Amino acid sequence: MQLAQGFFLLSCSLLASHPALAQVVGQVDRGDVAIHYQVFGEGFPVVLLSGGPGASSTALMPIARKLDDEYKVVLIDQRGTGLSQLAVLDSTTITLKNYVEDVEAVRRHLGIERWLIIGHSWGGGLAMAVTAAHPRHSAGMVLIGSIGIDLEYLDYAFDNLNYSESDLATLKFWSDPERRAADPERAAYEYYRALLPSRLYRSTDMLQILENLVVEQDFSTIAPLMTKDLIRVGYDLRPALRAYEGPVLVLQGRQGFLGGRTAEKIVQTIPNAEIAFIEKCGHFPFVEQPEAFFASLAGFLQTHFR
Repeated sequence: MQLAQGFFLLSCSLLASHPALAQVVGQVDRGDVAIHYQVFGEGFPVVLLSGGPGASSTALMPIARKLDDEYKVVLIDQRGTGLSQLAVLDSTTITLKNYVEDVEAVRRHLGIERWLIIGHSWGGGLAMAVTAAHPRHSAGMVLIGSIGIDLEYLDYAFDNLNYSESDLATLKFWSDPERRAADPERAAYEYYRALLPSRLYRSTDMLQILENLVVEQDFSTIAPLMTKDLIRVGYDLRPALRAYEGPVLVLQGRQGFLGGRTAEKIVQTIPNAEIAFIEKCGHFPFVEQPEAFFASLAGFLQTHFR
């Protein structure tokens, strides 16, 4: 479906921030944008990359809260989101290369030699791209409901999305340019709300996501631009990641719309990668099945990052 594909990189954003606990808040000048970040806790460094692209960094705050007692957790506002706003959103600013080098710039700025990279949805693809470009600085990865390691997943992922007639009508209604221009905040919120049920195992979990939802108004512009860039560059990380030796955990909701093949192809490519499927779970395991999700994450961290 064209409408769904235009926003294939969508991820939810949760306003679950606890800014009082951030030890460091800063920014890195990248020329066309200042990339903002927060740092929580002390210990082995972990960077969290949210989805979208175009979703708020606060989407992964539930994970940050679990880790900041033992790890140094870095949250990055990816370009075009949060405080990392761009003056221009187009094919020159929204590129995979720019996003990769934004993350690398934050790492260098913070003086971190190696970190664990955790990414959700689009953030998983970004984690892999950062690792492919800078493998020496990636100690490992956790890929949560990640996009694929190459473009093949686009061929089948959206066949797994089931929209109700009501949600389809809502998507069409709030996609109208005049309506979006008249009330951009509400239009973005309502569009998110209509997308979420198709990405969840139980539609009732949508209420927990929506409770404190942060809507990035530019996500509907950013996501299609990135899709075009991935296609333009022939996104395929397999050649680079076949030689990557760090530990990798792929955490996948069993009923997630990206499908089992997406996760399995990642594991078949990266030598030290493993899959943990989360049962009765869609695209947001840390919200839908937090107990199983955090148990799998804790086991991986205890094995490799103690």
